[in-house]
Parts: sequence; structure tokens; C-alpha cells
Amino acid sequence: MKNLYKYILLAGVLFTTFSCNKDELDSESIFDTTSPERNEFDKWIYDSLTVPYNISLDYYYKDKETDLDENVIPAKVSQSVALAKLMKHVWIDAYTAAAGKDFLKENCFRHFYFVGSGEYTSQGNIKLGQAEGGIKVTLFRVNEFDIDNIYVNNEDFYRSHAKVPLDMNFWYFHTMHHEFCHILTQQKEYSADFQRVSVGKYSGPDWNNVTDEKAAARGFVTGYATKEYNEDFAETYAVYVTSSDETWNQILEKATKQLVDTNGNPVYAVDKKNKPIIETDENGKPIYETDEYGDLVPEKDANGNIIYATDSKGNAKYLTDAEGKKIPVYNEQLKNGVYYTETEEGIKAYYIMNNAYHFVEESSTAFTPAVETLDGEVIYNANGETIQKYYRLPVFKYKYVQMTDETAKNTILRKLDLIRTYLDKKWGIDIDKLRNEIQKRTTKESLKSINLKSIKD
Repeated sequence: MKNLYKYILLAGVLFTTFSCNKDELDSESIFDTTSPERNEFDKWIYDSLTVPYNISLDYYYKDKETDLDENVIPAKVSQSVALAKLMKHVWIDAYTAAAGKDFLKENCFRHFYFVGSGEYTSQGNIKLGQAEGGIKVTLFRVNEFDIDNIYVNNEDFYRSHAKVPLDMNFWYFHTMHHEFCHILTQQKEYSADFQRVSVGKYSGPDWNNVTDEKAAARGFVTGYATKEYNEDFAETYAVYVTSSDETWNQILEKATKQLVDTNGNPVYAVDKKNKPIIETDENGKPIYETDEYGDLVPEKDANGNIIYATDSKGNAKYLTDAEGKKIPVYNEQLKNGVYYTETEEGIKAYYIMNNAYHFVEESSTAFTPAVETLDGEVIYNANGETIQKYYRLPVFKYKYVQMTDETAKNTILRKLDLIRTYLDKKWGIDIDKLRNEIQKRTTKESLKSINLKSIKD
């Protein structure tokens, strides 16, 4: 016991000796505090994204930033410059204008990573982008859009996504809005009413087998929206703010089902007298039915003959020129058929000659006048002369109001209304104001105003 006490005492002395030995601290930090070397683009990122919005952007290849099982290539600097400037113009500046300068600084994801090529899912779908924990967003295919031909699809929502030039809306801007929406809903929950709108109609993992067209008929804006309600919310939001009036209405039209009878014939709305209701324009003018080429469709009798218009006294009506004179028929005009179209001046007939369109008023002195016939036989007047043939006015088919099922359309609009309310009540954002800001920045004129090949604005 005595010896053990000595050992403990000796250890205490040694500990005291060593603990009292004061080492001088190294004046240099173990952390690298020097500012990194920045090229002109890096400086632009720092000044335009990092300082005002707390956003960093990496375009250099870093293997840890992507899936190591995927073979991807780095983003080109020139492409990264262009996409970064587009991102600021179309995305960041739009939110700043609609929600204030501090909104993105306080709520946006903090890191963007650009990858030159695409990356694919296990189902074989190409990834539009990838978000991680509301902090980082990766954008793919950065090397594949055409800097000299920036295209934002504001005309046809169902245009093939494989077409070139690549649609910047689909491949880039939509993804940014979609992922940002997730950040907002993770911070502030949206109403459970949204979850109930399409309850029992989601496709889950099978969403990739649902086309966008079929999705609309079920009350979803895209096939991906059918995955589950959180993706439905983000997709509806992203599609709406990036869609023009034309493309948004295309979705609503796809969501509207035209009703048909058991024989597949359209079911038309009828008035109190059980007559089909004719569609009218904003001025109350009846709308004519047109064929696939946009031409008016004449009414025909049971034998397939065109029915021509008459006045109240049963007299034939004719097409007339600007001076009100009847327009004569010439044989050369009839060779390739005569077609009818509606213009600002009224209904006109035209024919095709030498691969060009000509109104029937346009004739040549070399043309041979057509004469009236009956059952294939030429008709003569009392003096034994042939009778000049003039263009008679056919009776044209009207476009009738077809009965529709708007359940899916109303489902989409209900979801949009809930999103609109959420953004207003929880974030103080007017989604329509934001959409207008985005639309202004994606016009051809606005996009052309950006110098995408230089750091300088």
C-alpha cells in the first residue's frame, strides 16, 4: 500500500510538471483562410449570386458531387456562363421583383452544381435535376442547349422534349421552380385539403408510365405529378408559373373530355327547342366549323352535293368582289379544286395553281370561262348562247357546342387555387404576379437582351 501511494504521488508530480509547461501557440491557423483565386466568372458568381443571395455555384467537375455509379462529363465554362446568366434573369430576378430582395436570400437553396451531360434513373428516365435536402440543386445537360438559339417553349406544352433546340423551360427553369417549391412547403406546410383533391388517384412508382396527356385527363398537369401529392403540388406550381396562357390552356383542354354517344358521335348541347347550340365568338358572331386545313366546310345533301345559300325569296346568293360584283368561274381555277376560307373581308374562295394560293377574284385573260350545266349538259339562253357560271355561296357548317366533362379540368384548377392561397397566406406571394414576371423574362426579345457569351452585362 505504501509503494502504491508513492507511485500515485509521483504520477501527480509528473502530471503537474507537464501541465505547467506552457507551449507557444502557432500564429498560423490550421484552416485555410486565404481567399480562393477567382477567374472572371467566379467573380461574377460571387458578386451576383453569393453576396446578394447566399447562393454558391460550382461548374468545375467534382466526383463527390455526383453519383459515382454514373458516367457524366463536366460542364463547359461557356455553357455555364450562359446558364448562370439565364438563371439570374429568368429565375432570381423574377422572384426578387415579385417577393422582394430578401426573399431568396432567406429561403433559397444554397448551392447549384452544373453537370455537362445527362444522368439517368434506374427506370431509364433522364434526370432533369436533383435536389438534396433543400440545400443543393444539380442541373444536368448543361452542355446541350444552344447558346445561339435559346428556346423557351411558349407555344406547345406537348412538344416532344427530345426536340432541338432544347426547351429551356422544361430542362432547366421548371426544375428550379419545382425544387424551390419543395423548400417552401418544407418550411411552411400547405393545407391538407390539397392532399384530398386527388386522393386514391396517384400512380406511385408507376408514374413514369403516365404520359402528360393522360395525366391531364386524370386531373394532373404532368405524368410526374401523379407520383404523390407533394410532387403534385410542386409540379402544378412549376408548370403554372412557367406556362404561357396558350400552353396552360392546352393542359386545361386536354383535361376537358368531349362527350360522345354510344356510336362515338359527339353529344351537342341543345336549346329549349332541342336545337344544337352554335358556338359564338366574343362578339356573339357564330363560329364556322373548319377542316384540318382551316377551310370552311360546306353543308351537303344526302347525295353528297353541296347545298347553296338562297335569300328569303329563294334566289341564289353569290360570292362578290370588293365592288359587289359576282365573281365569274374559270375552268383553270377548278382543276385542283376550290376552297373556302373566312377573312376579315368576309368569306372568300381560293384555288391552287403553280404551288401558290390565289383568290378566285384573281384571274387571267388566258383563262377559259366556265359555263352553266345541268346533269352534265351545257345550258343555253333564249338566244342560244352559253351562260357564264358564277361562284355561288355555299351553306357552311357551324361549330356546335359539344357537351363536355370538366371534372379533370376543375380538379387542376382546384389545386391551383389551393396553391395560390398557400403562397398568399403563408408567404405573401402573389403567384400570378410572379408568373407575369417570369413570362416577361422569357419572351424572345427579353432573352435576346442578355449577353450570354460574356460575363459583362
